[in-house]
Amino acid sequence: KKFYRDNEAKIDCYDVSKFYDKHTNTLTPLFYQGDRGIRESGFDLCNRFGIFGVDIINYAPVCLNSFLFKIGSSGINAEYGVLFCLLDRCVLSPSTMDGLVFSAERVDRIRKHIKETWGLLTRSHSNLIKAITDPKMKNDESHKTLPLYISDLEDKEDVIKRISQYVDASSIDILKISQISRHGLLYLPNPFVVPGGRFNEMYNWDSYFIILGLIDDGEIELAKGMVENFKYEIEHYGTICNANRTYYLSRSQPPLYTQSILAVYQVTKDEKWLASFLPSIREYYSYFTSEPHLIKLGKEKGQGSDTVEGDEFFLSRYLTKGEGPCPEVESEIDEKGNTYYENAKKFYRDNEAKIDCYDVSKFYDKHTNTLTPLFYQGDRGIRESGFDLCNRFGIFGVDIINYAPVCLNSFLFKIEQDVCYIIELLLDLSVKVETSAFVDAREEVNWFRNRGNKRKELINKFLWDEESGMYFDYNFRTHKQNKYEFATTFLPLWAGLASPHQAEKVVQNLSRLEAPGGVFTSPYVTGCQWDKPYGWAPLQLIFVQALHNYSFTEQANRIATKFCKIILDCFEDTGCIVEKYNLEGKDISVKWGYITNEIGFGWIKGVFLEFLNYLRHSKQEAA
Repeated sequence: KKFYRDNEAKIDCYDVSKFYDKHTNTLTPLFYQGDRGIRESGFDLCNRFGIFGVDIINYAPVCLNSFLFKIGSSGINAEYGVLFCLLDRCVLSPSTMDGLVFSAERVDRIRKHIKETWGLLTRSHSNLIKAITDPKMKNDESHKTLPLYISDLEDKEDVIKRISQYVDASSIDILKISQISRHGLLYLPNPFVVPGGRFNEMYNWDSYFIILGLIDDGEIELAKGMVENFKYEIEHYGTICNANRTYYLSRSQPPLYTQSILAVYQVTKDEKWLASFLPSIREYYSYFTSEPHLIKLGKEKGQGSDTVEGDEFFLSRYLTKGEGPCPEVESEIDEKGNTYYENAKKFYRDNEAKIDCYDVSKFYDKHTNTLTPLFYQGDRGIRESGFDLCNRFGIFGVDIINYAPVCLNSFLFKIEQDVCYIIELLLDLSVKVETSAFVDAREEVNWFRNRGNKRKELINKFLWDEESGMYFDYNFRTHKQNKYEFATTFLPLWAGLASPHQAEKVVQNLSRLEAPGGVFTSPYVTGCQWDKPYGWAPLQLIFVQALHNYSFTEQANRIATKFCKIILDCFEDTGCIVEKYNLEGKDISVKWGYITNEIGFGWIKGVFLEFLNYLRHSKQEAA
């Protein structure tokens, strides 16, 4: 009103009297109609339709009528019920990206960004202070030095000598892992790429997808060094840790070690380098196939006999040696000042009677309002699985400790196959294979092959459901499958253990998980970040590789294209690559799990580059 009053004589874009009554100093009903119209357009405010945009009601706008034309003329994929206009929007290019459905200009922009930002995510001795800093934990100002932990097997003076070339070692307190008094970074000898944001360390399964991206981008030495860091962790810390922080020492993550090694070997063809990894592969395999990960069956305390005897049932589970709350989780405070564990107690207290997915009393004591030791075991287990958090194993995922999961046992089957491949490859190349537990390398191959065959048999016996055509996690306490549909049903196809019949039945369920932007982790909206509507890079790649393995090329190409599109669209809107995507839109709202969507982001970059290569090769093969 003030603007109209002061400037009426200068306004010539429309008849002001229709929108403003100067005698009563009031806005007319027509003004409010126009004001609502400009807001409905989404372009509020702009002067495209005159001052305040209120004359919009007298226009046939380009935008609205173009949208309506698009609705009437676009190709609609009736099978999936989504408007998929990507092929209409993009053109093929004769550039190095020839064969992709994305324009070269779009791809070149994001590829340049990825190439330039690997360095920002790289940690090494030269920026060790940056690596030691932990955004997840509160800064303890009582200490003037930053803690860096080394293995008891490592020589402290050697480490000081190595890092002193780059930083002032006096600002760093180098301690042995047997002396942990405050949490800190675990030393690694080679540079590594972190995921980004609050994740400022080298993560286990994130790194596999990062390594793939580094190889695609020509960063071979960096990728090779990260695989060697994996070996160093096994040799010095007993496993590949969840990540290289002291609070992760008691747990690992999904085992993709052999796949990481082979990815680098495929470009270096260094057989001696490959052979050097066999001892650490055996040790890491043993980590997941011995207690506490190995499921021990037979008669237990108060239990009857299980389905098969323990010696015949060697499937594994996620169960760590750690106890109590996870320090990095306990340090997270929400907007109300509560920790995740405090919110979990409140949820149990308010909803105990409604929870029927497990016996709540095992995880929560309502009389004392406390979480039990078993809750914390389960909490650590779901975090080791990499799927933190989802409701796949009940509320908060804590019942995971009673399951033989599809994912872990598929990964272990893949390791068993990979070991056979590596040893046979080395023998064919006349490379000496050292083995101490077997008469010779051939006997070791036979042992791993037999283990793989038996694991495949057990997975198909206990985890496969013929009626639904899906693989489900198996509760070895109740002897029942948990019919919680999840993206891991495609992992047996990724590992190559499903029969063609099983693969076809699984693929028939693809529509249960397929989304406009790729594939959901599950069809259930729970408020957990590893359930619908979110999409995660590792599962997108696993889906595409699984489909490709069984010649479902059209479906594989479609999913790869969809996920690339949502990454591109988000990047063009924000200039960022983020950790996870809402496959039905771009906003992220998580209730359970950490609520942020971190920028970086390592495994998104890796999978995006993998998909670009895959789509290009797929197009060339089709031609």
